[in-house]
Amino acid sequence: MFSLGKLVAGIAHELNNVINFIHPNVPHAQRYMTDLIKLIDLYEKYHLNIDTEIEIKIFTELIDLNFIKSE
Repeated sequence: MFSLGKLVAGIAHELNNVINFIHPNVPHAQRYMTDLIKLIDLYEKYHLNIDTEIEIKIFTELIDLNFIKSE
């Protein structure tokens, strides 16, 4: 039982390290994504001639831009 307890504690510790690294960075990632979405919106508003390659990426299933914006 002691060995099992040490094993479980070790696993919990390793998971905690990863979580403690990711968790503080989530607000920054959210802010960066919001800024990128705003930039894309401005690009769509002022750039009337969308390149064919960009249009294919936006309006196909390769990149579902509307879904990304809604999320």
